[in-house]
Amino acid sequence: MYKICKNEQSAQRQKYIAECMVQLWKREPYRQISVTDICRQASIPRKTFYRYFESKEDVFLFLCEYLLMQYENYSASDCNKQCSALQKDFENFFAFNKQQTDLWEILQRDNMAHQVIEWVVSQIIEHDRLGRMFQHSQDRLVQYMKISFFTHGLFALFFDWKKRAYINSSKEMAQLAMQLMNKPLCEW
Repeated sequence: MYKICKNEQSAQRQKYIAECMVQLWKREPYRQISVTDICRQASIPRKTFYRYFESKEDVFLFLCEYLLMQYENYSASDCNKQCSALQKDFENFFAFNKQQTDLWEILQRDNMAHQVIEWVVSQIIEHDRLGRMFQHSQDRLVQYMKISFFTHGLFALFFDWKKRAYINSSKEMAQLAMQLMNKPLCEW
């Protein structure tokens, strides 16, 4: 598990190390990147790397959690509770992930996007982030399946939108997501 930094300087160093891994990742597959490569890219000794992370997998986990935190900050800064909160969440989801296109390109190239989506599903369940949508389900397996179906479907819409070069606005994509959520499958 990566270290939780107690001061801003350490947090910035940790983020810098993760950003260096992303820079490497843009050039080569994740599986080929070593801790030595990350240290070389960041111009730090291995000892410094291990002060913040136990492995490159920890850097990946840090990036996932950092991305989620950035999304929550992004979403919170633009939340207008007068409009449909869910539609605004969807709009923020599409707009934020569009800004992360480079990272999603890397994840898709290395067949790791699915791991991130599964991690997102686990975070939603663990922290009850979508409780308002799925609270009526008492069965944990059913709740997991609903959240997984919903999350994978939302990301599928995003990846399709990305593949089509973002021809629609994030607001239009949010409206589409709302339409899909509000109709039974047999009416699609």
